[in-house]
Parts: sequence; structure tokens; C-alpha cells
Amino acid sequence: MNVGVRPLLPLLGLLVALSPTRARACGTCAVGDPTLTTLGSGQPATGRVRAGLVARHHRETLRAAGGRWTLQQERYELGLVWTPSARWKLQFTLPFAYQRIGHPNLARTRRWSWGDVAARVGTVLYRDRTLGPRHLLVGAVGAELPTTSRPRNVPDELYAGSASWDLTGGLSYLFFASPWSMLLGTRLVAPLAGLEHRPAPALQVLGGVQWQPLRGLGGRLSAQIRHEFGAGGGSLLRLGGGVVVAPASGVVLHAQLTAPAWQTGRSRREGFAVEIGATVDL
Repeated sequence: MNVGVRPLLPLLGLLVALSPTRARACGTCAVGDPTLTTLGSGQPATGRVRAGLVARHHRETLRAAGGRWTLQQERYELGLVWTPSARWKLQFTLPFAYQRIGHPNLARTRRWSWGDVAARVGTVLYRDRTLGPRHLLVGAVGAELPTTSRPRNVPDELYAGSASWDLTGGLSYLFFASPWSMLLGTRLVAPLAGLEHRPAPALQVLGGVQWQPLRGLGGRLSAQIRHEFGAGGGSLLRLGGGVVVAPASGVVLHAQLTAPAWQTGRSRREGFAVEIGATVDL
């Protein structure tokens, strides 16, 4: 089945090939916990640097002025996380996308576009112990910059980014008790002045459970709720599952499939989404 992410496979292989065969200090040793984590969800450890590449393929339809629009998109995100101390974490994300847009008049547009560059700073608000904590509470604030390009004669909802200056903030609770781990997080997006418009605020709630029966293999279940405020807003619940694998020290691969379970009050309807990615300790 062609899921639209095959072009990423050579890039994932490149990340694995470039990962150090002998890490100066493995991430598991630094944090004192064997749980496999992907970019942005790991435990902070002084001096830890992680890079990641993620690809997502999804489809959606939109009812807007002029009729029915369709979108097929492959979205790629390059990310870097640096923890200068066991308390602070800095994260940067650079997204870009390949879009195939179907117009109401049956015309089609194909385009590459940058998404919105994002930067976040997080801090550990609570941890039950220094090495190998079981409970972590992390707060984060950040900003997303309107670096996306805007196609002409296309609804705002089909942009690769929001095209607005956005402030973000949230809390995350992480639980580690090998072979189980859990993540529960909230994220609020508050748009400021946009280039042409000002999107409505949005709230995201994410929950996930991971079972890791083997040191290099785990399974995941996840649920995500997104609520968009305002007259044109609505709610979306997505459920998913996937696997996480560590083929070598300092390398974590993951793949997951998510599907919409409930949508209401939204002019757009989302479909299945496939995600694959790699995280490397540098």
C-alpha cells in the first residue's frame, strides 16, 4: 500500500547510518531508565542532544466557499532537542510539506511548502528523584513563526501552517515504571496577529501508554483531542497505535497509525494518518 511516506525511508536510513556507533554516554545511562522515548518525550539529562526526523501522511476534506476541497499531504519535521541541565529543555522544529490539493472545479495543485518554525523551552516542575524518576511534571512555553508560504485561491485551512504568530504553552505528566510508561499532556495555542487573518485559539489534550516487553521493542496506544474555539471551531478525537524499536544504541525508530474516532462542529473532515520517524542521540 502506498501511504505517501516512502520518500522518507532513505532519510531514516541516513539518520541511522550517521548515528555514532559508540556513544560518549548513552541516553539510557544518563537518565537511569531503559524506557524507549522519541524526540521531545525523553527525560532531561545534562548535556543530552537529540535529533529527529518524522514524516506524516494524511488526507482530509474541507467544505468551504466554492464547494468541496481535498488535501493529501506528506509533512516532514526536522527536530532538535537540547537539555543543558537536568531541569531545562530547548526544542526546535522545522517542518515542510508536499501537498496535493483538489479544487471544487476538479483542478489540482501540487506544491512544496514550509510549515511554521517552532521553538519551545521546557522546565521540570517536579520529579520524585534525581536518577531514574518515576514521576515527572514538565511545563513548556514557546512560539510558532509564520514561515509557511500561502497558495493563492486556496482556503486558509489548507495552508501547511497557520500563517500567524502563535504563542504556545502546556503541561505534561510522564510516568515511568518499566515495562510500562505513560504520557498525559495539554497544549494551548494562542494566535496573535496573522499575516492575513487571525486563527482561533486551540486546545490539545494527548494521552499515551507504552508497553515495552523487550529492551529494544515496545508497543503504544494513544488518544488525542483537539478543540478549536470560535464560531468555525469544533472538536476532533483521534485514536492510534504503533510500535517503537531501538535497532542500535542511541537510535529509536517508531511507526504509528491514527484514525478519527469522533468529529463535530468542523468544516473539515480528517482521515487516517500514518507516521514514521527516527530519533538519534548525538
